[in-house]
Amino acid sequence: TFYIYVKLTAGSGGFKFLNQQQWPGGSLNAADWGMKPGSPGDAVFDGESNIEVYGATGVYRVTFDQKNLKYYVQADHGRMGAVGGATVAGWDPPAIFPSQALGFVNTNKFLGLVTLKAGEEWKLIDGNAWGNGSISGSRDYGKGTTAGSMLEANEGNFTGVTTTGLKRIIWDGTDIKNLKYSVTDGSVFLVGNATAGGWDNSASNNALPAMTYEGNGKWTVTANLTVGEFKFIVTKGSWDFDYGGSDGKISNGGANLAITTAGNYTVKIDEYNQTYTVTKN
Repeated sequence: TFYIYVKLTAGSGGFKFLNQQQWPGGSLNAADWGMKPGSPGDAVFDGESNIEVYGATGVYRVTFDQKNLKYYVQADHGRMGAVGGATVAGWDPPAIFPSQALGFVNTNKFLGLVTLKAGEEWKLIDGNAWGNGSISGSRDYGKGTTAGSMLEANEGNFTGVTTTGLKRIIWDGTDIKNLKYSVTDGSVFLVGNATAGGWDNSASNNALPAMTYEGNGKWTVTANLTVGEFKFIVTKGSWDFDYGGSDGKISNGGANLAITTAGNYTVKIDEYNQTYTVTKN
């Protein structure tokens, strides 16, 4: 069984499943599967149609049960949320969406800003009910055996944070054989020679402009900026996670952003949609 969290676009011709990065007939001996004509949910190897019956454009969990030749395209599992004693929803999956939801930022990657309580445990889940063991049911994730690793089976609960407050949670399945998660404080600062704090990202540098959280992944700050460059950091004292970018799009480790005219600016970022704006007031 294989599955993926992915954004699908309606009316674009659908999709198929491939077992190689090549169409059949090439040197890799590839095979492909599609929908059994007239039977949505059933997959077939020969005489197949493209899979197009997935409704509106959006994020889906797509599952392929190769053994039983079944597939599932599920919007209700194309999401991720925090559940557990550390959350306001407790261990009650029906209560976690939308308040405890993470945002979809890329294929097999979610990021969320969620308030967690100190000393309590939690997990991540992709549905509003605990899984029933079926392939089409909810999948929940917990702590793996090494720091930062994540498992769906034989997992432990994520351990509680040390301080109660807004936290940035990342569910990262971009390496399908090495699921990872991270938790950092829910904060964002501007850093760079365009700011009053310069490139000194130390925890004691109170001159770094702090952004205000507006909800739903959005941050804003109004600050005086000089000619120079800046980036966004989420933790003072660490370069492990920083946003840069260009043309209105941010990414972790992206390029510095340039200020060419000194003045007072309103700077906004949207972590869920991975966008930014810099507007001179």
